[in-house]
Amino acid sequence: MSDRTTAPVTVCADPWAELRRFTAARIAVGRSGSSLPLAESLSFRLDHARARDAVHTPFRRAELAESLRTAGIACVELESGVGGREEYLTRPDKGRRLSERSVAVLQGLDKGFDICLAVGDGLSARAIHENAPDFVPACVRMFGQAGLSVAPVCLVENARVAVADEIGEILRARLSVILIGERPGLSSPNSMGVYLTMNPRVGITDEARNCISNVREGGLSLAEGVRKLGYLVEEALRLGVSGVALKDRMAPGHLPFGKPLPKLPDSGKDTAMIIRKEKGVDVPEISRLQHAAFLNHPQHAPGAEPTEHLIVERLRQAGGLTLSLVAEEGGRLTGHIALSPARVGDCADGWLLLGPVGVLPELQGRGIGSALVREALREARDAGACGVVLVGDSEFYSRFVFRSYETLRYAGVPQMYVLAMPFGEEMPTGEISAHSAFC
Repeated sequence: MSDRTTAPVTVCADPWAELRRFTAARIAVGRSGSSLPLAESLSFRLDHARARDAVHTPFRRAELAESLRTAGIACVELESGVGGREEYLTRPDKGRRLSERSVAVLQGLDKGFDICLAVGDGLSARAIHENAPDFVPACVRMFGQAGLSVAPVCLVENARVAVADEIGEILRARLSVILIGERPGLSSPNSMGVYLTMNPRVGITDEARNCISNVREGGLSLAEGVRKLGYLVEEALRLGVSGVALKDRMAPGHLPFGKPLPKLPDSGKDTAMIIRKEKGVDVPEISRLQHAAFLNHPQHAPGAEPTEHLIVERLRQAGGLTLSLVAEEGGRLTGHIALSPARVGDCADGWLLLGPVGVLPELQGRGIGSALVREALREARDAGACGVVLVGDSEFYSRFVFRSYETLRYAGVPQMYVLAMPFGEEMPTGEISAHSAFC
């Protein structure tokens, strides 16, 4: 007889659900056997297509240059020695050196800067388009506050990381920094890397660099990326080294050069966002949030009062809120999403209608709405729903594998805005009938 106590066994209907809350990676995507569930298969194909598109998306260099010049930041437009995108992918060595024209442009500039800052498309121009317009001005302001001289920002098409070595050498910079699109992942086609090299020169090897990776929404925030870069630049200049000789020992909340961080879209986010089900005490704030989110919204006539908050209230009063989730940051509600039952054709049970989705106006564009949609879809799938339908922008909702179906209709709504995501093999067919709260 053993005197050891056996720990109780916790039984969970979906043992992977908790893990899925913490990552966009695919975990336990479906049954074993010869095929994946249709929704997972379509999701995988879409993410793979997005990753490929990110590699081949043209670099909008002139657009970025105009944005920086409007912000008062000098810049020059350069290119590597690559002849085109296909050669870039097959000849990485050519992406590490500048074209003859670019060398001539740099040779005509002033020399002797503390920092040269380059921006290259790398393997994901999308990463640069989404992150660099805010990241670059914040870096330039941070370096300026520290009294460091910064060369005109170099925007390099078809760039590899090492192209910054040649730029730094020509401009005789003490230190080079390059922002570059990283190799796209299935869940992160917009990830930007930041590389720092002390005493840059052609032929330097990678152990002499420091790298800050995964700068993006959903990864390392822009504010934290700027903070970490400031710390590394500060230490590199103090010690005269970079790469393996420069360790990242940054303390939480560190202020580079003893100065406050320049303001960024997400720099006020000092606590992690959590998504949870609504509580009774949230009800008044949810109504205010939904009203604010749709006030003066383009889908309403000018001057018209929004009705989305009233729809949520009526759903709640009628017991039609199948799911009501809120996004919360630092004790403040920043977003809300509702799911309610819907009839699709002859199918009276199992389908859910997504919406309204509301985010505070000053926080829109930060990924709060996307996070709410992803969590709502997980909850619906885990609850055994047949699928989710909605009326909305196909360009936005296609990222979640929603699409239009010729067989699916919603009275009074153009076909392109009627979208669905089935969770199984059953295709949505017929007319969508929403809860009476939408009338």
